[in-house]
Amino acid sequence: MMYRTPLVAAACSFIVSACAAPIDPVAEEIARDQAQYNAFVDARRDAITVDLNVDTSASSSDLLSTAPTNDTAQLNGAYTLNADSAISPRIEGEMRMNVNFGNNTVSGSLHNNYHDPDHIGESSVVELDGSVGFSGNIDMDPSGGFVDSTNTTRWQMEASGADTLTDTPVGGDTATIYRVDIDINGNFYDTSAVGNLAGVGEVGDLASAGQIEGNLDVTSAGDSTIYDITSGSYFVYELE
Repeated sequence: MMYRTPLVAAACSFIVSACAAPIDPVAEEIARDQAQYNAFVDARRDAITVDLNVDTSASSSDLLSTAPTNDTAQLNGAYTLNADSAISPRIEGEMRMNVNFGNNTVSGSLHNNYHDPDHIGESSVVELDGSVGFSGNIDMDPSGGFVDSTNTTRWQMEASGADTLTDTPVGGDTATIYRVDIDINGNFYDTSAVGNLAGVGEVGDLASAGQIEGNLDVTSAGDSTIYDITSGSYFVYELE
């Protein structure tokens, strides 16, 4: 009997593997794409929820006037880039920002990106491969700061970045390339009083919000069109 046990185990293993359904690579990719899009929708929803609890107006009482005690923080949220044109290309996705008040720098990325051409969401949204990194500086001095392209508004942070995002169609059709060149200006806000929000969790002590300007160069089938990014914005926040 002791010599037959491995054979029985091997036979069982063979039966299980033979009965297992084959993996459909297309279905697997669709499921993965859906999960990624769901992650973006969750990130956008949570960012909006936190944003509604933070005063980001020009006279905000939540606006930080000095750097917080903690030197570093990682903030996550969402962003939107709207271009000025008849077809109004819109790029949106998740945003990560690493803040270092010790050396007055920021860095991060726009990732899990999507093109939403008709602004109605999942029914026609296009996943874009790639990410856009950015880096910049912080100046918390009330008499200092940075000005944006209007040269009128002062901001506590400025950053810039450039990279390409790609829509690669199934079936070998020509890919559409989105060249993103961005300038980011933002401020920092005290969110320590926000507390625990349903669906989000315990919000930390820091958030950042502001505008994104720049250009969007769209190339498809050899034709290239450059759009101005006229109303880009972002909101990122810290969790406990």
